[in-house]
Amino acid sequence: MGRKQRSYTEEQIRAFLIGFAAADVSARSYANNIGVPWRTFTRWKSRLRKNEPLRKQKHKRKPDHSDIEDALYEFLLAERKKGLIVTRLELKKRALELAQVEGAPTFKASDGWLTSFLKRKCLRYRVPTQHARKSEFTEEDLEEELEYFLRLHNSIVLDETPADRVFNFDQTMIRLVAPKPKTLSPIGVKEVTVKQPPGEKEGITVSLTIRADGGKYPAVVVLKGGKNGKLSEGIMNKLKVPSNIFVESSYSTWWTEEMDLDWIKYTFPEDTQKRVLVRDQAPVHKKEPSELLLRERNVEQIFVPAGRTGDYQPLDVSVNKAMKASFRSEYQLWRATHHEVTKSGYLKKPGRQDFLDMISRAWQSVTPDLVRKSFSLLRCLRMMTENVIMRALKMSMRALEWIRKIY
Repeated sequence: MGRKQRSYTEEQIRAFLIGFAAADVSARSYANNIGVPWRTFTRWKSRLRKNEPLRKQKHKRKPDHSDIEDALYEFLLAERKKGLIVTRLELKKRALELAQVEGAPTFKASDGWLTSFLKRKCLRYRVPTQHARKSEFTEEDLEEELEYFLRLHNSIVLDETPADRVFNFDQTMIRLVAPKPKTLSPIGVKEVTVKQPPGEKEGITVSLTIRADGGKYPAVVVLKGGKNGKLSEGIMNKLKVPSNIFVESSYSTWWTEEMDLDWIKYTFPEDTQKRVLVRDQAPVHKKEPSELLLRERNVEQIFVPAGRTGDYQPLDVSVNKAMKASFRSEYQLWRATHHEVTKSGYLKKPGRQDFLDMISRAWQSVTPDLVRKSFSLLRCLRMMTENVIMRALKMSMRALEWIRKIY
């Protein structure tokens, strides 16, 4: 037999009273039918008749140090507005400082008080969803942002550049060892140990290119080369490179000026019609040979404002995250079937061929629809803020209507 319900929400009480009004039975009979004590039911009827709250309001005791808690809460909001991390230890230190100012020598800022404070203010630890490089933007930053909007407006909106001629290119780093951040484990276990190969921070550069119409270009994987920065011919011949992958190599696994020139020649064949390339302000993108070659190929390069790639660069908006998540899943599947160890007893890391295969499948999993949506999420095209629009007085009403549509 189930446990008898002893408390009811206000919605449940109202539903009972509405049901009683429609039923042709006495209050005692109706209360017995729904399993509610008769005196409780008559009390509900009385409160409804007197227009009183149907549920008894619990009295909440005011905190002993409400002034300190209010000031501490304002401090936390100010720190979060700056984009800074706030911990329990920092709150305790700040609370003790406020207690001295308020003249409360008996206030100890105990762990129990802090837990209650976090509960009262609806605060909890959260995993950061986005990492920004700047906490405040200067007037120069705003001017750069406005110039970026106007260049996009002139090059794409006014020139009516088709979606298949708007490109975005970016390099991203992918960990060679990429375990899932969490694992299932029995409740109560003190330690959750996960075995992985050494060198978790070893990363490889992968360069991605997408178009606004949903098109994708082969991903360029930059493997670590020898002393001269190049992989030997024997190693390259052994690799079975997937069709959606190009392989480059450098000593540092970074994107070099030579790679950038080769990428431009492959992606932008000579054409009389203009194309638009959106890229971040990496130093290699601003090299004079790359800029000259882009101009020769009739490509206008527009740089994303510094510190705003997470908002204004399509690859950073959604594509990179989706690809890395898919790569972690591929690594998890690979790890489940590869338990080989080295002579020292460590688990082996994926080899070059394994890495290329996993990157290929991860890049293949990125759908054209996701690519198109990444461009539509670009805030400078779809979510122009009113203050920026007011400053960009040169924009026509036709352009503003086009900006608010999905590109």
